[in-house]
Amino acid sequence: MPIVASLDLHANVTHRMLREADALVSYRTYPHVDMADTGALAAELMARRLRADGVLGGVVLVALTGWGSSEDQRRTAEAGFDHHLTKPMGPGEIADILQRSTDLLRSRSSSAESN
Repeated sequence: MPIVASLDLHANVTHRMLREADALVSYRTYPHVDMADTGALAAELMARRLRADGVLGGVVLVALTGWGSSEDQRRTAEAGFDHHLTKPMGPGEIADILQRSTDLLRSRSSSAESN
């Protein structure tokens, strides 16, 4: 399982963290007005890493964010996310995404079996 972490400028990074993490992403500002951008970059790196993995590459990835512009949605799709959701979400939207994710997994399973 890939490990990606976002850290602030005061982080204590250990040798073990460097060995174990696939990516470390740092905030660039103080105060942390770039927190959302840094988190988005970390999520994109995680998605790309998962998609490249032979075992985990087929998992359904859902981006849940406070950013919902067409550019934000393009970036998450380009990174490998299957769905892009914008907060806040209600119970109906969560049920819908679970159903759509189940359908997507079944579709992927059927495609793999036919190959």
